[in-house]
Amino acid sequence: MATLKHNETGGVVLGSEIDAGFGFIAECVKATASVYRADTIYRGQANAAWNISPTLYRDQASGIHDKRRLRIWITEARRLRKSQARNYIEWLVLARHYGVATPILDWTLNPLVSLFFACSPTGNVNDDNQDGIVYYSFRTDFQEFWNNDSIDPFLKRRTPALFDATGMNDRSSEQDSLMTLHSEHCPTVVSPRVLLRVPAQLKRPILYALPAFGVVDSRIYSDVQLAAQRFNNRRLLDDLIEAGSSIPAAEPAPSETESADEQIEGA
Repeated sequence: MATLKHNETGGVVLGSEIDAGFGFIAECVKATASVYRADTIYRGQANAAWNISPTLYRDQASGIHDKRRLRIWITEARRLRKSQARNYIEWLVLARHYGVATPILDWTLNPLVSLFFACSPTGNVNDDNQDGIVYYSFRTDFQEFWNNDSIDPFLKRRTPALFDATGMNDRSSEQDSLMTLHSEHCPTVVSPRVLLRVPAQLKRPILYALPAFGVVDSRIYSDVQLAAQRFNNRRLLDDLIEAGSSIPAAEPAPSETESADEQIEGA
């Protein structure tokens, strides 16, 4: 009988899948060692067929593409924030982390965080059933800024800008986040470097194993609600397991020989 186990995310995997998840993480570490430089950055995508482009430039998305729309977002979000963003770039990062289409693209300094995103469910079954992918790049591939106040977010740039988003909000800090800023003249990352491709059937075992390395959804998204949801999922699973163990075993079905003997005795 297959052994069921649940992890920090509340997910369930077969005991036979656990080694595969940890094994792939080992492969990710090995691949990282082969390309590592002090300026290496990483990005994970749940579908290897997707372009590497910000949400604003995908499928004619409607979002924040100029200062007028950015100011509308600031007006809406300002009332709900205890700590205020300090410039336009920080307001854009906040918008990006809460699902608003923007011209910025997430990267991370942590390859295991990028692996988490390559395996995470998207809400689209077709995408979730595809291989994921982890890319890597170098800071020198972009125009890097060290003072975010000096960045014009809507400049018609031809090379994406790069800035460090760590410390801008809880999510960007937990994700060891860097971001690239794009324009209609450079909407995608050209000639991306592939660190590794993630087989679709290994996504769930990898997500099972990643919490052992401190990579778990409630931390990545800095969200207590996720932690509560995971607790409830785990509690329900424990209740099901306990209920199953208390059900008495069914009587074995009689063999054909025993059935035949009973028919002869009753004749």
